[in-house]
Amino acid sequence: MRDDDGQDWEKARNNLHEMRRELDGFNKQLEEAGERTKAVSAVLNALIASLRPYGYSRKHFHRLIRLASADLPNSGPASVQHEVLLANARKVLDKQAPGS
Repeated sequence: MRDDDGQDWEKARNNLHEMRRELDGFNKQLEEAGERTKAVSAVLNALIASLRPYGYSRKHFHRLIRLASADLPNSGPASVQHEVLLANARKVLDKQAPGS
C-alpha cells in the first residue's frame, strides 16, 4: 500500500467534512428563511384581520402583533421572527408613505 493512497483518503475525508459543514450552514439559512417567511405572514394576517371599511384598526393590528410575538421563543431559529415582526409592523404602523 502506498502513502499516496492514505493521503488521498485523508483529503477525501477532509473534503467530506467540509461539505457537511457547508450543508449544515445552508440548512440553518434555509430554516431561518422559513421562520422569516412565517413572521411576514403573521404581519400580513394581522393587517388583513384589522381591516375596516375605510382603512384598518391600528389598535387591533398592534394587539395581534403583540399576541403573535408573545407566542415566539426568545432563542433558537424561530426567535428571528421577533425582529421581522417588529420591522414589518413598523412599516405598517408608520404614517409616512412607502419609500419616503
